[in-house]
Amino acid sequence: MIIRNYNRNYNYRKIALIVTPVLLLIILSAVRFSSGNTEKGSAVNLTAEERSWLTRNPHQLNLLFNIEFPPIEFSSPSGTFMGIGADVIAMIEGRLGVTFAKKPSDDWSRHLSALEEGTCAIAPTIVRTAERERFAFFTVPYATVPVVIIGKRGSQTGITLDDLAGRQVAVVSGYATEKYLYDRAQGRFRVVPLLDVPEGLRALSFGQVDAYVENLAVAAYYINKEGISNLRVVGSTDYEFAFSIGVSRKYPLLYNAIQKALDTIPEGELETIRNRWISLQVHRGLNPETISLIKLIAVFTVMLLMGLTGISYILKRMLKEKIESLRTAKQELQDQTERLCLALEATKAGIWDYDPATERIYLSEQWYTMLGYPPGPTDVPLDEWSRYIHPEDIYITTQSLKDYINSGGHSEFEAEFRMRKADTSWCWILGKGRAVAWDENQNPTRIIGLNLNIQTIKEVQEAMAFSEMRFRSLFTMAPLPLAELSEDGSLIEVNDRFKKVIGYTADEVPTLEHWWKLAYPDPDHRHLARLTWQNATKKSREGIPDMKSGEFHVTCKDGTVRTMIIGTSLIGNSILVSFFDITKHKQAEEEREKLQGQLVQSQKLEAIGVLAGGVAHDFNNMLGAIIGYAELTMSKMEAADPYRRNLGKILDAANRSAALTRQLLAFARKQTVTPIVFDLNEPVEAMLKMLRRLIGENIDLVWQPGTGSFNVKMDPSQLDQILANLCVNARDAIKDVGKITIQTDTASFNEMTCSFYADCIPGDYVKLSVSDNGSGMDKKTASHIFEPFFTTKGLGHGTGLGLSTVYGIVKQNEGFINLYTEPGTGTTFTIYIPCHADETAVKREALTDDIQYGQGETILIVEDDPILMEMGEMMLQRLGYSVLSAASPGDAIALVEERGSGIQLFLTDVVMPEMNGRELADRLLAIRPDIKHLFMSGYTADVIVHRGVLDEGVNFLQKPFSIKELAAKIRSVLEPVQTIP
Repeated sequence: MIIRNYNRNYNYRKIALIVTPVLLLIILSAVRFSSGNTEKGSAVNLTAEERSWLTRNPHQLNLLFNIEFPPIEFSSPSGTFMGIGADVIAMIEGRLGVTFAKKPSDDWSRHLSALEEGTCAIAPTIVRTAERERFAFFTVPYATVPVVIIGKRGSQTGITLDDLAGRQVAVVSGYATEKYLYDRAQGRFRVVPLLDVPEGLRALSFGQVDAYVENLAVAAYYINKEGISNLRVVGSTDYEFAFSIGVSRKYPLLYNAIQKALDTIPEGELETIRNRWISLQVHRGLNPETISLIKLIAVFTVMLLMGLTGISYILKRMLKEKIESLRTAKQELQDQTERLCLALEATKAGIWDYDPATERIYLSEQWYTMLGYPPGPTDVPLDEWSRYIHPEDIYITTQSLKDYINSGGHSEFEAEFRMRKADTSWCWILGKGRAVAWDENQNPTRIIGLNLNIQTIKEVQEAMAFSEMRFRSLFTMAPLPLAELSEDGSLIEVNDRFKKVIGYTADEVPTLEHWWKLAYPDPDHRHLARLTWQNATKKSREGIPDMKSGEFHVTCKDGTVRTMIIGTSLIGNSILVSFFDITKHKQAEEEREKLQGQLVQSQKLEAIGVLAGGVAHDFNNMLGAIIGYAELTMSKMEAADPYRRNLGKILDAANRSAALTRQLLAFARKQTVTPIVFDLNEPVEAMLKMLRRLIGENIDLVWQPGTGSFNVKMDPSQLDQILANLCVNARDAIKDVGKITIQTDTASFNEMTCSFYADCIPGDYVKLSVSDNGSGMDKKTASHIFEPFFTTKGLGHGTGLGLSTVYGIVKQNEGFINLYTEPGTGTTFTIYIPCHADETAVKREALTDDIQYGQGETILIVEDDPILMEMGEMMLQRLGYSVLSAASPGDAIALVEERGSGIQLFLTDVVMPEMNGRELADRLLAIRPDIKHLFMSGYTADVIVHRGVLDEGVNFLQKPFSIKELAAKIRSVLEPVQTIP
């Protein structure tokens, strides 16, 4: 009993002696962990092999960084590597005592290829994917950046994408976040793709969108850079980017060193780096201090569990010492069996064991699985096994096995054949085996082997053969001249296009030296071509695969010189040279530059036209009141009244102002017109008398009409404006005596000829040319000639609206203008208007100067402007009409419902509150279908017109108008001219 108690106490003391150091180790480790968080960094515990590798391979420490991914990683204006990745790499360099060779990269695909090839050892910022794990190791993430929702300050916070229903959400087009956002939208909110991050932030800041979804780091960087102070993070998504350091799998020791160095960086320092570059924060979950405390508690807990596990292990070890050797042996056997099974499964190999004497064969379960069958019988006759073989391969396969047996089986058996899979398809199998037992006559009695599925290998081989054949076909039939060279400069082959375009065969240019002499007879050009080639081939030998293209003048066999872009590509051990003929392209460059200038001029005039139209619109209403009240007042004054002359001056100034606004509307293509089809020659000839009075007797006006049909569809008054403005400008360009020539002709343009004229589309055109032999213009003046208010005339001699009016009219009628001018030789304006040859031309109606009075009809006037309403009532009463007035569409509807039978016509403005004039007309005609209607407006806003052209069957009066114009228009609506059939 005493001995037993002594032994028990001895065992307890032994356990205590073991446990006590373990507990002390736990406490010391915990204290070291706690204090380690307050240190700036700690030494990296590298192995001797890892340290030796870093010392011996400084030339392998190549790092590529993305120059356009701020603030994660980017290049400063001076080319310095910056960003979160740069700061982390700097800390790792300090801990390892090395310096990485940092090289900028603007092509992410090439960046990844370099990492795979090993020419780039380190990618400082990369997201782990299954595809990239094939060629790179990844450290633990040092920064996880969420994709967040950005909104304006003062907006609701803590929102998700589900809270954005019915809103407009911006995202950068082409980013991975765009696809994520479309997948989440499902029609609940509208995704607005924009060009880049700054555009997205500005659109949100100006209220053009309701929210913007972006990577937090990138959003924070551009908010600070752009100085947008009214934005902040208002919500989060379930999408984020975890950034790690990627190391090429060709350098595992370098990866181990970097991961160990990264492990020594305290979380607080990493957080400082992240806060430095990411100014916005997403506050969710626990704060960093709480997380650090939880981590500390977790480490203590883990260490405590490790201590308890260690104690348990020590106690169990005493009980397992006697059976450990048996377990080890058993485990080794199991490991070997498992490795064999894994190897067979990985290679998709099936085991077979053949007995030649009984002609029976053993098949493993994996053999059946390899072909997609469920496990079958393991011991089968050879004939049963042969039934799986393709009929075309049975004989050669069985014969190969017989030959192997007859030869004594002292070598290795190998055969390739096709076998039927469970899905009835065929796959190629490689059978390999060896005899392992022989009888007394040295005949094999047992052959063991494997069947390997090599279908993929066969497909790759077939694909390679097909690819080679296709390459040869493409090379021969390619539309570009191609040549294949060896690295030593020998010509291997040229394609058919090379022989046709350049003229030489492979026998005529067997080497590059022959090519230099024939293709580049000029010594200087030959030296440049040879030097370019030598530099390109040198780079290819140094491992730089891309050989840049160059532009050269090539002398062909027939003596012609062609300008060609010669490009080279390294394909295996050969160099493929391509020749792209740009001779015609070079010849057309000057013409394209000219057309580009015309396009820019056209776009500039379009922008000016928008402004001009807006100004004319507002001014018309004011002029309408001035003209109307002036005419009404003058109609009640005696002819001798001294104030009548003053009112006449006011009316004259208002009419001149109205003419200016009509010119502005014409330039802006917002003038309301009523186009008809007419022969262009007739109104031109009718205007000749007026034009001769306009230009004066000292200038000869020559009229040269073309022969044939010159039908166009436009407002005849617009043609009057074109001729008057062009002739006046031509007159002013002639100092004393001279000549102005007006010509008409036709022209047709196809796709090719249209490319020489801005704004031209294919079709048939009527051509109107106005030429003078005046002073002409230089290029600078001609570039501004169609801009409104631009004039070369002296003060008080021109408004600068004449040619801009012509430009607007031509554009409104879907035509275009060509200007030719030279200083001292004169100017020619050629106007092209689309033909309307299939329609019947009509004659223009003559206008009367008499005021047409009413016959007591009742007219309803609808006008929301009180001044214009009062003026309209007075003018209508002055013309002899009974007047009802409505200040809004609602009042007008009520009046028609109450007194509709007594109203013969309603006169309404086009643009009004509640509803526009077109909608009001529809409502009133639904009540009184027989009532006549007349629209009036200073600007129609496309309510009753399309591209400035009045809709079919619509009666319209352009503001401002005189009492005579109002009277004539009302009578034409109430008493339309009857067409005689």
